[in-house]
Amino acid sequence: MLLKLALLGVLFMSLSAIAQEAKNGPTPRPATISGKVIDQGRLLIGEADSHWFVSNFDLLKPFQGEQVTVQYRVAADGRGIRILSVIKAPSETRYTSNLGDAAFRR
Repeated sequence: MLLKLALLGVLFMSLSAIAQEAKNGPTPRPATISGKVIDQGRLLIGEADSHWFVSNFDLLKPFQGEQVTVQYRVAADGRGIRILSVIKAPSETRYTSNLGDAAFRR
């Protein structure tokens, strides 16, 4: 009897989860964008001057003024984005030649 009751409970929970997913639709996949962080992480400026308002800006605060690549989803209120992960864009490296190097000695 207890086993039947447990199986019935599991069946009910799985059916309610399926019904809720069908009602809300499938969860959208995360998207990726690159841009510069401004306004203490509240705003991300992407290519072509697209502005993205960030709902969980505390993740971007350490990257103020830097180029980053973020994975995001559209926020529940539809007015901004919710950051899932942040990767700092590699900085531009400048190479210089030193005339004292072995490659220039002859």
